[in-house]
Amino acid sequence: TAYSSCIWTGAQFNKFIKDFLTPTFLKDNIKTKVILGEDNNFTEAPVVETLNDSAASKRVDIVAAHAYDNNVMPFPVSKSKGKSIWQTEVSNMKDNDPSITDGLKWAKLMNDQITQTNVSAWLYWWGACYKTDGESLINLDVDKQT
Repeated sequence: TAYSSCIWTGAQFNKFIKDFLTPTFLKDNIKTKVILGEDNNFTEAPVVETLNDSAASKRVDIVAAHAYDNNVMPFPVSKSKGKSIWQTEVSNMKDNDPSITDGLKWAKLMNDQITQTNVSAWLYWWGACYKTDGESLINLDVDKQT
């Protein structure tokens, strides 16, 4: 990627969860939930190997994905394993569009991912921001104070 990031394969996710995270959490009695995934596109593909590994899958609570491709996918493996599904990041990444057309686009995507994929969390990158590059759902004009 062109920004600071960590790109892991499904095998790397699986090895980390099974061989490192799970034993450490057991040893230190850590009970927190684990979110796994967060591919830029709306897919469960990077975590399927971990979910299909019975030892590793026990330690994954939430499967997460971004939605920069604006897709709606079923996440069948996540559902079959009883995992919560979260859409954790999306934005326009273009010039800010304050029109009702843009608002309806995001409302439809949110509705479809909630009703068809059964996501239990849906997050826009920034709810409100001064930037005009589409990163925020609500644009704050600092000059006009609107």
